[in-house]
Amino acid sequence: MSSSTIGTFSGLRVDPLSLRVNDINIIDIAHSLSLQCRFGGHIVDFFSVAQHCVNVSNAVPPQDALWGLLHDATEAYLKDIPTPLKKSHVFAPYRELEDEVLGKIAEAFALPMPMPQSVRDADIIELLTEGLSLHPSYGEWWKNGSFQHLSPRAEKIKPLPAWRAEDAFLNRYYELTGAIV
Repeated sequence: MSSSTIGTFSGLRVDPLSLRVNDINIIDIAHSLSLQCRFGGHIVDFFSVAQHCVNVSNAVPPQDALWGLLHDATEAYLKDIPTPLKKSHVFAPYRELEDEVLGKIAEAFALPMPMPQSVRDADIIELLTEGLSLHPSYGEWWKNGSFQHLSPRAEKIKPLPAWRAEDAFLNRYYELTGAIV
C-alpha cells in the first residue's frame, strides 16, 4: 500500500495518484461530494458539490446528463482547489493528475471524452448562479470577464442538507443509468 492511499466511505483503499477504474465507486463519489462545500466554504450557507452536480446534470441535454452529474467526480478522490488558484502555473501537476483521474472516471462510467461543451457551459452557469445566491461579495464581476457569454439562472439557490444532496445525487444516477446502488 502506497503512502498516498486513502480510505473511502465504502471501505475501499485507493491510491488517487494511480487510481484504477475498479477503484471508482458511485457511493463514494456521492457521499464525498455531498460533504464538500462549493467555493472552498467561503459562502453564506453550506452548498454541496453533489447538489451542484445534480443541477448541472439537469441543465444539459439528456445525452450529456451523466457527464453533468459526474463532471466534478474527481473531487471525491483529489478534493478541489478553487479555480483561480488551480489555474496558476504552480498547480500544473495537480491539473495533470486531475485530468488522469477524470479519464479513469470517464472510462468507469463509459463516458465519451472529452467532456461535452454543454456540461462546461452549464457548470459555469451554475457557478454564476451559486455565486450570486450564496457568496457575500460576488457581485457581477463576471459581466466583464471570460464568462460574459453566459448568464446566471434567475432563481436563487436553495441549499440542501448534505444527506439530501447525497440522496439527490444517487437518485439522479439511478434515473440516468438504471443501476441500483
